[in-house]
Amino acid sequence: MDMDSWAEIPRLVLVEGVSKRSVCREFGIRWGALNKIPEHGEPRGHGSCTPRTQRKTGDHFATMDQMLRSVRYIRIEEVVIACC
Repeated sequence: MDMDSWAEIPRLVLVEGVSKRSVCREFGIRWGALNKIPEHGEPRGHGSCTPRTQRKTGDHFATMDQMLRSVRYIRIEEVVIACC
């Protein structure tokens, strides 16, 4: 949602008396979001402010890499037997 729409929604509801239901329908927003708009001056930003320090797989990355590299050299007959 852009800043123009963000400023227009409270004006429509509070000043012009347009129903909240029609504003939700027109702008494609949920009822809860409509009720929060007057409390906040501008829309929320996207994403987290601080980057993650470590990935969930960080400790296991070397092991997974070794496993994936070893799978490359399995013969086709072994894969067929393992799958069936």
